[in-house]
Amino acid sequence: AARLAQGTELFVIGEAPAEHEAWAAALRAGAPANVRFVGAVDDVPEFLAREGVKVVAMTSRRAESFSLAAVEGMASSCATLFLESAGMQAVCEVTQAPRLAGAPELAVELERLRVDRGAGLAIATLQYARVHEHYGPSRFAHEMRAVMQGVTAR
Repeated sequence: AARLAQGTELFVIGEAPAEHEAWAAALRAGAPANVRFVGAVDDVPEFLAREGVKVVAMTSRRAESFSLAAVEGMASSCATLFLESAGMQAVCEVTQAPRLAGAPELAVELERLRVDRGAGLAIATLQYARVHEHYGPSRFAHEMRAVMQGVTAR
């Protein structure tokens, strides 16, 4: 996808597990100039804001059930896209996040969002609202209040 999205700067956040370090080193060595490998990031929302990131792509080849990084991206007003291989179907359903079949489809969507900034803003706005509604502090406060009322009613 990075080779097809030459008009953008792409950040790879995270560390490769030790057993995949040789593969990760080869990937870094062969990456196009528009790809920056930044390693582990302690404060993802701060990084996204500082770098002016507008789109987050979840490209894991290993299916995950939930990704804090994805939710942080959406909560930071970034349009967040998922490869189908990344899993996280429940998060995608809740936030109506686009799920793409593979790297070619991801590259096409990244280019579309680069050209049509309004489309990216629409995705980001919807996801921001949905992620705050379903995962935000007010949701947990409401649920904790209900639990505490149930406890005190006994």
